Amino acid sequence: MNKATKSYIGYDLISRAFGFYSTIFAILMFYVGTIISIQAMDSENIGYFCVTVVYLVPLTEYFQWIIRQMILSESLMVSA
Repeated sequence: MNKATKSYIGYDLISRAFGFYSTIFAILMFYVGTIISIQAMDSENIGYFCVTVVYLVPLTEYFQWIIRQMILSESLMVSA
């Protein structure tokens, strides 16, 4: 194996690990937001809890999309 192949394999492993850890972070962010919403919930503001859950799901997906775009743009810039 030459150095270019080794560096590509290393880059691929690191980008996958970064994507994995960002997914774990997004899941934790979703759970923490849900737990905070449950703690603050009572009969008067149950609608706020529902809105929080509805907004947390797309926020975690947007976070993961942004991370993927950053990794893709960095790999395109390196290959240019």
